[in-house]
Amino acid sequence: MYNSKQEIGCRILLILVCTQKKMRAETLTIYDYFSVHIDDIYSDKLCLHPSNPNHSSELLVRNLMVRNALSFLVSKGLVQIELSEFGIRFYADKFSENISHMLDCNYSRKYVEYVRRVDEFFEKRTEYEIHKYVEKNMKNWKSDLERGEKI
Repeated sequence: MYNSKQEIGCRILLILVCTQKKMRAETLTIYDYFSVHIDDIYSDKLCLHPSNPNHSSELLVRNLMVRNALSFLVSKGLVQIELSEFGIRFYADKFSENISHMLDCNYSRKYVEYVRRVDEFFEKRTEYEIHKYVEKNMKNWKSDLERGEKI
């Protein structure tokens, strides 16, 4: 099921296990977006999902879908929550890591490769700086269709 809470939940689980970071829902949304639309930051890479016009608008819709997926993951004990003065952050534990090994297929291997690339791209930025980067650059991201390229 395309972009169901289960599919997005699997991707979120892979992000958290791969990066070994505690992240807010909004940051997970950004990582998921770029891991699917990797060509928005690495033009030499191919997207995991088909190109579509105005795909950067997915960020707005994806945030709610990621929150639903996180609720699902937390309810199943697959992701942990940290509450602090900085807000709610989600993280993977050993159980999360063990479950993530069951997601071994071509798609998830490529997704994890792209998560690593996204994490490298943002490694020197704080969550605040990541969000500012997205706000500043969102209007520049165009699909192959919008650029007039063959897909």
